Amino acid sequence: MQTMMSRPGTAVTTFSGEPEPQHERPTSLPQPPLPHPSLRAIGVRAGTIEDIEREDQDTWLEPHDDDAFHQLVQRLVEDGDHHAARLGRRAPRTLAEMRARINQQAGVACPACQGTGGKTVDTSSGGVTRKTWQSCTSCNGLGVR
Repeated sequence: MQTMMSRPGTAVTTFSGEPEPQHERPTSLPQPPLPHPSLRAIGVRAGTIEDIEREDQDTWLEPHDDDAFHQLVQRLVEDGDHHAARLGRRAPRTLAEMRARINQQAGVACPACQGTGGKTVDTSSGGVTRKTWQSCTSCNGLGVR
């Protein structure tokens, strides 16, 4: 049985026989609480929008300290390499080195390329450094047998 609401306050019944819940909503919302007394004395300290935009532009034009960041990363890499070398290990730096490590651990490394999938060929001349990647022909560059 399905009953439709014909006037306010009449229950609406669904097919299952349970009445649909009625929601009484307040017509006015309560007043928000006053801020803590110590916060009431704080006024607006920002200037106009132009002042804020000028400060943002000035901040953006300041030189960034990229050199210090790169030096920090370099020190962290050297520190990690030092600790790895003490344990007789080496951190893989290229995707080929990572692939070779995985393939060797799984026991499926290509014997021709030792699981790297190829090799780097140095064709430098005339003071220009050129290194290109040459895929392994035995495994078609996959690094697995």
